[in-house]
Amino acid sequence: MWAADALILIGATFLIAGMVKGVVGMGLPTVSLAILTVTLGLRDAMAGITPQLQGLSKRIEDQRPKIREHLRKAERSVYLVLMRDGRGREVPVATAWVVAPGVVATNAHVALEFDKLQKGRNLLLRSPGERPRDFEVISVELHPGFRAFADLWKQHAPTRVHLGGGLEKLNEVPSCDVALMRVAKDAELDAPLTLAPAEALHKLGPGDVVGYVGYPLEDMAAGAVNLKAPSPTIRVGHLTGVTNFFLGRTTPERSLLVQHSMTTVGGTSGSPVLDNQGRVIAMHNAGNFVFVGGKRVPGADVNFAQRVDLVEELLTKAAASVQRV
Repeated sequence: MWAADALILIGATFLIAGMVKGVVGMGLPTVSLAILTVTLGLRDAMAGITPQLQGLSKRIEDQRPKIREHLRKAERSVYLVLMRDGRGREVPVATAWVVAPGVVATNAHVALEFDKLQKGRNLLLRSPGERPRDFEVISVELHPGFRAFADLWKQHAPTRVHLGGGLEKLNEVPSCDVALMRVAKDAELDAPLTLAPAEALHKLGPGDVVGYVGYPLEDMAAGAVNLKAPSPTIRVGHLTGVTNFFLGRTTPERSLLVQHSMTTVGGTSGSPVLDNQGRVIAMHNAGNFVFVGGKRVPGADVNFAQRVDLVEELLTKAAASVQRV
């Protein structure tokens, strides 16, 4: 049984951790564990925080069957992006999903490949299943904020000062990293996925159960995906934060960077992130990695997605006039 002073300390810790999370966007369990470890020691700190983690785990498990059904239904509309050369050789690239008739959504950094195509090469979309269908990409449209933010970051080159006086260059999280790919107007794509309305997006927060459908490709066994019968992967996790592109807390309208716990590797770029009602709330685009032996290895279980209203801005031709940071 915990002593009264220990209970008070734990309660105060979660209050302080909540304030820290609200300001800098760090996960509540991470901050709480750090504070309790300093004051109680690691063993007692783990005992104090375990109920919170168990509660989150139970919440995910309770909602898993429901969200799993929505994710499986969405699979048909999640396509593999690949390149094909003039000799018919193919290389898988990323993930895209149907957002409107004749239109799929993916990341801007994926759509950039269209403009880099060498003569005789095509960018294709392949539907999943035993009898996949191919659709050639004929045009792409990047969110104007993608290059604008990248230029801004490069111009200012943000750094962080350490206590010893050294400077650490901060890595950019690609922002407004969304794009549309168009195929022939008469192409019969699968049904578009449903986008979550603004009121639902504005209520997103840490702990919300979410899932994505995509094609992990990087350093995967057996070639990662069967090109003749693609089968997307489903992941379920939770949101760890919802912030602006500088990881700061702001108004719901500007909270366009969605952070989540789902594992990421190359290939999952462009994966739709769904809520427990089957609505797309974001598009996965980046992750935290460390380099081991020259290879990328997933780091902290905090990865990134672009809130889906950035995609809607492109669909409604409002992206050029709506620039939010």
